[in-house]
Amino acid sequence: MTLHHVTSSDEGLYKCYISGDGESPSSWISVSGRPPVAPPTSSKAPPPASNPLQLVFTVMRRLLVFCPYLISTLLFVSLCQHRSQG
Repeated sequence: MTLHHVTSSDEGLYKCYISGDGESPSSWISVSGRPPVAPPTSSKAPPPASNPLQLVFTVMRRLLVFCPYLISTLLFVSLCQHRSQG
C-alpha cells in the first residue's frame, strides 16, 4: 500500500478499526523515499469498435441524437426569419 503526502513525522504505531470485527494489532509504519513516478496516462479516445454491428449501432445512436437537434434548430431559425419579415 502506498500512502501519499506523508513525512517522517508520520512514522509510528498505527492500527485499523473494522466495524463489527474490532481493532487490528498495532503495526509500525515507517516513511521511506519517494516511489517512482508513474508515466502520465493517455487521454486518447478508445479505438473504434471492430465489430461491424457495433459500428452500425454507434452510427444509428449518433444520428438519433443529432437529427432531432438539427431539425429543431432549422425550424427555429426558419420561424425567427419568418417573424422578422412579417
